[in-house]
Amino acid sequence: MAKLHVRRLGLARTLWTEGRWRPETTARFTWDSDFGRRTDNGIGFGDGFHELEGALSFISREDPLVFFGTLGYRARFEDGGTKPGDQVRVNLGSVVALSPTASLSVSSDNIVFEETEVGGSALRGSDGLAASISLGASVVLTRRALLNITGSVGVTDDAADYALSLSVPVRFGP
Repeated sequence: MAKLHVRRLGLARTLWTEGRWRPETTARFTWDSDFGRRTDNGIGFGDGFHELEGALSFISREDPLVFFGTLGYRARFEDGGTKPGDQVRVNLGSVVALSPTASLSVSSDNIVFEETEVGGSALRGSDGLAASISLGASVVLTRRALLNITGSVGVTDDAADYALSLSVPVRFGP
């Protein structure tokens, strides 16, 4: 039987709602655990380091478009003498509503990462910029759940060539 491990846990809180000249702003804090193997037969499964991330997300609506952006910082912690470089993330994009329950999105995700340190010494060339372009589609499943499918293409050497994401965000509370 497969074991279930919490890989990532986050909390978010809306700081203020959208006003005439002010975007809706949400603060998010996320812990990414070090559960799981780092590699299996040379294939990577996450990086196996504890990480804490803080981010501010901004949303502004101009029906049927929604513009969004995120600015975040991820602190990555040392394990076994290796400390991956911290990261700064900037994400910008837009969503267009196709109907009351379906939408399409396009975004640019950019991550600047610092050098990795091993045994207290920086690994030259381990810093960089990972930039990608994403296209996605979403559909409302229930009043509190959404299905989101996103595909990404890397535009810098440090980004993954391709990625596919499937998520089902669930809203709790009123």
